[in-house]
Amino acid sequence: MKKVLSINGSEVARIEGNKYYICVGDYGYECMEQVDKEAFKNYLLRFSWVPNGWDQELREQYNNMLEEVI
Repeated sequence: MKKVLSINGSEVARIEGNKYYICVGDYGYECMEQVDKEAFKNYLLRFSWVPNGWDQELREQYNNMLEEVI
């Protein structure tokens, strides 16, 4: 199953199967890099503002991904 976190229309994190990918580069459109579970979790935690944001869909995407790695 594939889970994606997109912010402002750009994919920034993805879980696909048992593999974890994060966006690298300054613009969010560069490329996805495979990382281990711990690095993925730390990357997600950088978006700590998401759970307090107004976008319900984004909050749900974020929480679903975070549950997967914590």
